[in-house]
Amino acid sequence: MPLFKFILDRKCTVWFREFHEVEAETMDDAEKIMLKNNEDRNTDATFIYQDMLDDTIEDTLDYDILNDQTGETIYSN
Repeated sequence: MPLFKFILDRKCTVWFREFHEVEAETMDDAEKIMLKNNEDRNTDATFIYQDMLDDTIEDTLDYDILNDQTGETIYSN
């Protein structure tokens, strides 16, 4: 009997923890710089690295099922 393959793509949410470094005279100044960079959407300037917080992964219950041979979506909710 033939074996047929399918792909199930699940949409999930997850938190990432980013680590940033800010050079400043005081912690108060550093906090102000970090908050200003965040407000300006310029956190790339202080970004060092990030970790995915595995224990925060949540399934949204949204998913697609695809035919592996054709790539056609056969179900989507």
